[in-house]
Amino acid sequence: GPFKLDSWEKDSQVKLVRHDKYWGEKPHLDGVVFNIIPNANMMVNSLRSGDINIGMDVTGQNRELVKKDPKLKLLSKPALSLSYLDL
Repeated sequence: GPFKLDSWEKDSQVKLVRHDKYWGEKPHLDGVVFNIIPNANMMVNSLRSGDINIGMDVTGQNRELVKKDPKLKLLSKPALSLSYLDL
């Protein structure tokens, strides 16, 4: 694909870099970094401070914090949800 794996730190970070030998259209970015922030409050704080650009699975009181912050935009879409009950 247009990016290739540069580094992976378990439960911390995944770093991708542009794959210059990719046959298709070249990406406009040099790379992408995915920071794994397991604590929802820390993730929203990182969003609000500008340390990260995108946060996933914003729930509870954090949704209201994001909605009220003029620098942020909360995007929501209905999604498929699966639940399992094992007896």
